Amino acid sequence: MTEVPSQEQAKKTGLAAAATTKYPNYLADRELCKRFFEEFRDLSGTLKYMEILRRIACRELKLFILQLDDIAYYGQLYLAQRIQMNVMGYSEELCRVIDELIPQREIVEDMVDYLLVEAKAAGQSLPSLLTRRYELIIVPLSGYAEPIPLRHLKGSLIGTLVVLRGICIAATAVRPKLSVLVSVCEVCAETTFQQVVGDRLTPLMVCQSQRCKLNNTIGRLLPQYKASKFTKYQDSDFKNFPRMFLEVLYHVQLV
Repeated sequence: MTEVPSQEQAKKTGLAAAATTKYPNYLADRELCKRFFEEFRDLSGTLKYMEILRRIACRELKLFILQLDDIAYYGQLYLAQRIQMNVMGYSEELCRVIDELIPQREIVEDMVDYLLVEAKAAGQSLPSLLTRRYELIIVPLSGYAEPIPLRHLKGSLIGTLVVLRGICIAATAVRPKLSVLVSVCEVCAETTFQQVVGDRLTPLMVCQSQRCKLNNTIGRLLPQYKASKFTKYQDSDFKNFPRMFLEVLYHVQLV
């Protein structure tokens, strides 16, 4: 008699197949994602993700929602599994593909637009994190989106895309978090960009431009918070469902 594999074993087999190599080939997967964004059509025949990019370029949309089920339906199931198993590593690669495909619009509305115009005139480029006007949201595969309790959150799941089940017992207010600090030298007027890595930043106080070094001057950097990039940040505390609550919930479902 042949033993039928359980659903849990099938999930483990599928996730193990995603790790085909020890180190993912980001360049090849980036090309696959680019072709997927350019060619995928929804049920109505519309180029789904190219339309989202057009609306983001026109400042009509701020969220880029990527459905991993769409990638699996496109015929790249292993790619969708690799993204789910290494979502922290693939998020930046996906943003690079989006930055490459998003249409360029000559819209000047804020300080970042003015900096972008000045950088293009000078033949320079701004940090991609500063010019991104969207937030990437990745929706997990429907077959692997079953919520897990907090007690089952192990170290092997760090960096993966998981759905948790628990109770939120405390949450702070949504606060701005600095991600890119823009500063201008008061002597040479050069712009300096500092990307924040982690939760702390030591701002540069002295200009490091070649003009100040050649003139042997010490230019003081003045922060420009209107041109800097801030993201939404919130701390939340979760705990497991109490056993009594689970028993009551199970009883209600049976009734």
